[in-house]
Amino acid sequence: MMLIRISDKQWQIVTASTSEEIYQGLRGISYIPPYTGMLFCLPYGTTHITIDMSEMLLPIDIVFFDSNLNVIGILNHVSPYDDAVFIAEGDDRIRYFLEVNAGEAVGIKAGDTAQIEYTGTLVDTPTANFIFTLIEMMIPIMMFGMAMRAIK
Repeated sequence: MMLIRISDKQWQIVTASTSEEIYQGLRGISYIPPYTGMLFCLPYGTTHITIDMSEMLLPIDIVFFDSNLNVIGILNHVSPYDDAVFIAEGDDRIRYFLEVNAGEAVGIKAGDTAQIEYTGTLVDTPTANFIFTLIEMMIPIMMFGMAMRAIK
């Protein structure tokens, strides 16, 4: 299990690092258990990002990080179907972003630093079960998407 901590908050997370995982994200998920989320690992830093919310079913908070896991910005309560746009200021480059339930990132601010921890222990909890169910659901969807691209 992986945990991410920012200030006094903590989430159990899954990561998205391949282009398919990043594209799929939390699309189509109708419920995210409290204090769970997805950490997106971009292949390189960028100063501008648009997150396609067209197939999201619930509002989320998005926390953006540089390569050192320093918070460089937050978008709170991003509504489904409204694209989320974030532009980093100054020399900051977006390398990671975290999507969590709307309202859970309240109190986090630019300059906070995240810590990621791998506990090495799989815990049988409703939250952990949700994460593994989410992963199991994403694999066929990603495979379908790749098959559809191959057909085109």
